[in-house]
Amino acid sequence: MSDKPRRFWQIHLSTAIVLMLSGGLIVYANMPQTTTSIDSSGYVLYARGGGWPKTMYLALRWQSPPEGWPAFEYSAIAVNVASGAAMLGLIAFVCEYYTRNRTGQ
Repeated sequence: MSDKPRRFWQIHLSTAIVLMLSGGLIVYANMPQTTTSIDSSGYVLYARGGGWPKTMYLALRWQSPPEGWPAFEYSAIAVNVASGAAMLGLIAFVCEYYTRNRTGQ
């Protein structure tokens, strides 16, 4: 019986499932949240923000309806993408380390 060399990028199915669920949670954390409130004079406040760990944009409008949202903050997008990739990489490393040590590979 010959031992085949293991591929460098090969991961276990359990790691792929954990990464898929973790990626979904990261995407959900980055979804925009909208809050609407009406003050006593009848103006409507639309507050919209999104992004984790850093807010990519925050829009406050005292009008009804809002006529657009401000541009994205690109440094926050870079921070969010880098932190998401780092979290997924760390999760993959921990899962694979645990799985390989448990199975003796």
